[in-house]
Amino acid sequence: MNEHEAAFAEELREGRVKRLGGVPHNEAPDAVALRLFGLNKWAEENFADLVFHIHVNDYPRRHRALPGIHTGFAIYVPDRIYANHENSRAAAEYLFSRLKKVAPVSTYGLERSGIVLDQELISLGASRSLSRPALLVEYGYVYERRFAAPARAAHLERLAEETYFALLEYFTHRP
Repeated sequence: MNEHEAAFAEELREGRVKRLGGVPHNEAPDAVALRLFGLNKWAEENFADLVFHIHVNDYPRRHRALPGIHTGFAIYVPDRIYANHENSRAAAEYLFSRLKKVAPVSTYGLERSGIVLDQELISLGASRSLSRPALLVEYGYVYERRFAAPARAAHLERLAEETYFALLEYFTHRP
């Protein structure tokens, strides 16, 4: 973890890469960051075909009992400066085409395109810690009606099914 972060900081200082302003993320606690870097190391050493993270978002709001203002899904992929960008983007395209059939695209700022480039998420290979394809999918916001009972089970099943078929297509047609 320290080696990757130090090497990437050096690239930034020397101007070989530029930091993008992107979607703000919560900072991972040290134990979580170490675990994520460890997963990336394991994926590298074991030649993982794809590193895949699934999230359901929340959005800060004054009254937690009320829904937030944003809805929809987003797929995060490594930025173009990373070696795993191309294959990750290809997987994301298959997934996006499937998920948009069953869920709306995110209404949150930079996520509105549906596929979001990111330099900072460890799960995607921040600091060049991962060369394997990687995706982080945010299926939606926890307060959306489709994630509440009784609709939740059916919606999650549909998302899982579309994800499965998208990944099947990616692995069948990938370069």
